[in-house]
Amino acid sequence: MTSFDIRLLAEELQALRGAYLGKVYQDGPSFIFRFHVPRRGKTELFVHPGRWLFLGQGFKRPAQPPPFAQALRKALSNAVIREVSQRGFDRILLLEWERKTPGTLVFEMFGRGNLLLLKEGEIEVALAGGKWKSREVRRGIPYMFPPEGVNLLEMDRDALTKSLAGQTDPLVKILATALSLGRLYAEELCARTELSKQQPAGELTEAEIEGLYTSLQALLGQLASPTPAVVLNEGPIDVVPFPLKVYEGYEARPYATMSEALQFYVTSLKPREKEKPDPGVTRMERRIRRQEKTLAEALEGAEVADQGAGYLYAHYQDVDRQIRLAREGRVREGVDPERKTFTVRAGQTSLELHYEESVDENAQRFYEQKKVLTEKAIRIENALEESRRELRRVRKSAQRRERRKPIYAPSKRFWFDAYRWTLSSRRILILGGRDARSNEKLVRKHLNPGDRYVHADLTGAPSVVVKGGAEADEQTLREASRFALVYSKAWRHGLGSGSAFWVTPDQVSKTAESGEYLKKGSFVIRGKRNYAHKLALVLALGEVEVEGNRRVIGGDPDALRALSSRYLLVKPGGPLRRQDLARTLSHAFEVPADELERILPTGAFEVTEVHGLREDLFAPE
Repeated sequence: MTSFDIRLLAEELQALRGAYLGKVYQDGPSFIFRFHVPRRGKTELFVHPGRWLFLGQGFKRPAQPPPFAQALRKALSNAVIREVSQRGFDRILLLEWERKTPGTLVFEMFGRGNLLLLKEGEIEVALAGGKWKSREVRRGIPYMFPPEGVNLLEMDRDALTKSLAGQTDPLVKILATALSLGRLYAEELCARTELSKQQPAGELTEAEIEGLYTSLQALLGQLASPTPAVVLNEGPIDVVPFPLKVYEGYEARPYATMSEALQFYVTSLKPREKEKPDPGVTRMERRIRRQEKTLAEALEGAEVADQGAGYLYAHYQDVDRQIRLAREGRVREGVDPERKTFTVRAGQTSLELHYEESVDENAQRFYEQKKVLTEKAIRIENALEESRRELRRVRKSAQRRERRKPIYAPSKRFWFDAYRWTLSSRRILILGGRDARSNEKLVRKHLNPGDRYVHADLTGAPSVVVKGGAEADEQTLREASRFALVYSKAWRHGLGSGSAFWVTPDQVSKTAESGEYLKKGSFVIRGKRNYAHKLALVLALGEVEVEGNRRVIGGDPDALRALSSRYLLVKPGGPLRRQDLARTLSHAFEVPADELERILPTGAFEVTEVHGLREDLFAPE
């Protein structure tokens, strides 16, 4: 969702002012807040932090709320909504509520999203905690907003001019990041002003800046008279508050409100298959149920024994008389001659007494029974606590496996998937080793006389083979050189640039110099090396067509620009971990996360450009 979407929804949610909050439901990462609006009846707010938020009806409500939803229920039941607002022009929505004392619900709709409940400015409940350079989020501390972006609603022409002055990055990037427009509306503004997206932002003329400012004001002005619609292309692909030039030619289905359009969009998404319970979790849950039942029986037995002993002493004379009668054979009911016992009523329970023992001896037997059962209960409680700890461990392990489990169909495999691989801008196949073993195999099996061998100018870098490289142009060899550099240790160390070289196959040898030894996967290069210097460490990730199949690959930015309309650029040293980026790419390309992790180098990542993909998936904190 964009800041434009949040602005329009903040207006629609004014209908909640004065409404009473009923229950809160949670289904995984999604929440439903049920409201009673005076004179209008019930309505529901559907929220998936970081993805979407809208008013609607008819959502499936889980029966049992998880602990987080229970905490929200406890704090918010019958609270009255006083104000609804957007923070500046950020993707943050605030619901001010009151129940004895005032509080705030904060919906952070950027990045991975968050949901927080504040009381008197302090974090009472938070869906996700964390610590960043600019702020910390955890329970019990004052809430801090993330650094406020540019408020486009308050920006004048001079502020726009200053924002663009001296900027050497492409115009679309500056509009998307420095002006907080986001990729979609940055491209829309370029389209409306007919300015090139790639021209340096600082080189705009006064007339072009004036046109840009006029178009920006017109864009913001459309929020006053929105016409929400779902953009369709063989299914819904986006929801917009008003027509956008970038979607000209697409079918648009209009809706009366942004919420209605969003509800259609969300309910049109393909549902995930119902997850089967993890066998380990199920087994531990069964064990805990058995232990809980046994514990309850032991505690109940100890209580009965204690009450039995107490009853005997409280009715000592009467019990002594009954014992004598039973011993003389004058009791007919409840007698067991073999065990020499009989039963007496003790309030709502029955006590089994030995008639050859005295009252004191029977009472002592009850005390011994209580002691045994109490010790047993203590052992069971210890075992139960250990089982609960084990259940938490097993659940975490199952959750990790679930996150790694593909939710999308795997891509078709090719023989070259045994190696790292990419395509040049001329669709020439480039292969790279993954480790010492595959380096060895790649060179021995696939380096032919008509190929070229490429290697980063670093120890331990992968061997790279350009198939048919003898016919390759300089651009292809430079793209292969960057590929070799990106997958070397240069990325892990966060270098900004580096060098690589290429040679012919006859210059590559496994024969070491006299007295030297070559490790597995290492080769000797003899003769002249053809260097490519000042190679920026930038990796492009995008989808291409290979033998009629869609595949997501990593490669040179120039190659992906030529081959793909849906790609992004990343550089090393950013805030994203390898696994995090793989999961985000999985949702962006609808490809299993483990496949995407295999195409990423080792290290950290920063997303610098996004083309043809949902930019909000890659939005930083």
